[in-house]
Amino acid sequence: MKYNVYWKDFEDNHGEWDLINSFNDFDSAYDSIKNWWKQNNSIPEHVRIIGDINIDDKITIDYGPYFKFYQIKKEEVNE
Repeated sequence: MKYNVYWKDFEDNHGEWDLINSFNDFDSAYDSIKNWWKQNNSIPEHVRIIGDINIDDKITIDYGPYFKFYQIKKEEVNE
């Protein structure tokens, strides 16, 4: 099982979500997003989490612009 981090800009990219990276646990996946915000001096004022990783196997992170989102999905990996 992997926790895959995706990103999408609905203004510029009306296609698929872009896969950013994969992690072995949810906390590492979510921390990767927060670390990117810190490293790029782009910490959002508001963050809204939509969904539940334990129920829906994914969450969507709305971080303010209302057209740019992250998504973390719990997905099977065939290795």
